Amino acid sequence: MIVDVKRLNKYMSSPQWTDDQQDAAADVLAGLESTLESALYGAYITPRSRVEEGTVLESGLVVLRQPVAWVASIDGTATDVPAMPEDATPGEGQTLPSPWTLTEHRLRRIGRPGFGLTGYSTLTPSDPTAWGIPASRIGSATATVTVSYLAGWGNVPALAKAIMDKARAIMFNTHDDTAAMRNTDAAKAPPAPAEDWTDAELAKLGTFRNLAAWR
Repeated sequence: MIVDVKRLNKYMSSPQWTDDQQDAAADVLAGLESTLESALYGAYITPRSRVEEGTVLESGLVVLRQPVAWVASIDGTATDVPAMPEDATPGEGQTLPSPWTLTEHRLRRIGRPGFGLTGYSTLTPSDPTAWGIPASRIGSATATVTVSYLAGWGNVPALAKAIMDKARAIMFNTHDDTAAMRNTDAAKAPPAPAEDWTDAELAKLGTFRNLAAWR
């Protein structure tokens, strides 16, 4: 998970939790990440290994089913750093062999379409395509490429904060003693946020929805 119990506890101003409360917090975090993935149309949050054949569009975009956190190999050739370092920023900054680049969680090819690639294919406007846009508007496929990668958004601040805010609400509502800090003055404590993901919360995370070209 991108948010662990220690991080959540610190975010909540370090309340003293029993072992049972820590276990409950771990269950809450796991459940929240899973339900958020579902709400984002199946986009992975914590990166996990995946091998997939992707289509290379004329624009150079490699169409994969998930956002890319790190690339391990392309067409069987390992990258210079196949395992993602702990201090790496998922989806950014990885140096890949020419003609490939990784930016904004998307793998792209730079240069002439189809150069050095095999398995050419063609999309027609009736094919399912990225972002629900007809193929005639995003360009035809030029080739296919097999990519081994870590699939998922990773520790993105907006996703981590959303999970921590929601987990804090659940812990407040479930374990009253963790919320004692809310009653230290005469002012009425603000209501805790809803435990379920609301439409307003998901709207703020709209850019993280799964934009896979086809399933």
